[in-house]
Amino acid sequence: MRNLGKWIPARTWKGLMVGLTVVMILSGCGNGKENTGDSEQNAGPEFTAQDETTGKAAANENVSDNSASAENKVDVEIVSGTSSEHAPKDQGASEVWLQGSAKIEQDKIVISGTSNLVPGAKIEAEIDAAGYTMFGYRKQAEINNDGTFEMDIKRPDIKEGTLEVTISFKPDQQSADLEPYGANGEKMTGTFIHQVEEENRTLHKAVTYIYMDAAAEIGSEWKSENPVGEKPDDYGNPAIWMKPEVNAEEGFYLIKVKSNLLEGTVVSGDIDIPDHVHFGYGEKTQVLPDGSFQVRVKQPKKDVGSFYLVLQFKPDENLSKSALAAYGKLGEKLSGDLVKTEQTDEGALKYIELRMKVDPNK
Repeated sequence: MRNLGKWIPARTWKGLMVGLTVVMILSGCGNGKENTGDSEQNAGPEFTAQDETTGKAAANENVSDNSASAENKVDVEIVSGTSSEHAPKDQGASEVWLQGSAKIEQDKIVISGTSNLVPGAKIEAEIDAAGYTMFGYRKQAEINNDGTFEMDIKRPDIKEGTLEVTISFKPDQQSADLEPYGANGEKMTGTFIHQVEEENRTLHKAVTYIYMDAAAEIGSEWKSENPVGEKPDDYGNPAIWMKPEVNAEEGFYLIKVKSNLLEGTVVSGDIDIPDHVHFGYGEKTQVLPDGSFQVRVKQPKKDVGSFYLVLQFKPDENLSKSALAAYGKLGEKLSGDLVKTEQTDEGALKYIELRMKVDPNK
């Protein structure tokens, strides 16, 4: 029998020994947990290799996360894409109407309502108060598919008197020409429609009002009013008449007036206390389409005896074209028992004044 060993060259034996050594080293590295020198290299396989117990622990951890997510779930009300199923039957008609409400919350007033305006039409709400100059109390909203709308405005820090919320739709301020109403609102009809002359054009808008008690509690709510009625037969006649009705409110007198004045005419309400210097009691308002208007005048804060509530209409540079034609630039066409005259730089100015005597002690 041949001796095989002498047929294997020395360099071959050397290669076999090196290979055997490498195998032994690699085999030793397999006991990685006790080899602190390879702890970082062994960390990867240890985390990726899961036994059955580790797998169950991970599953339980996922269940816990899902449970916490369910507890923090927030209920929301989707307000976009409302259905048109309950829209007003006359939606899109040229005879426009608006209905609204205003509710007092902690730091805001929520204004909502319904209209037959087309979906997407932009409406605006603005809050004002007699005796105050107010900025920033205005908000816009779009009419939803079902005819509803909603917006909220910061609650004014006013503790007395009446807040007036005006909700209006102005076709000339829309992003697109709304065919049923005309570019300037000239196609709109109905008792909600007001006419305004601006620069060289006549504009029409749909308007409704909400009158709120500024001192009311949180949760109080009011509905909109549409005080416009039929125009008197002598509407626009220069022989002016006024029929007032006065009601006392908390710190104010509410004066509601019927007249034959033209729409948009500016009228002021104020008080006159004999032998007293006073200011800050009055306000101005515009006459509505039927000749009616209302103003709120502050009551004197102390006993001054009898005094007068005063209503005035004085022609000025802001007269509309129709009023200018009916009354004259200086009121020279005005007539009737309420006409007064005063001298100005431009000459004699005729104006309308109605005085009502008030005696609080009676």
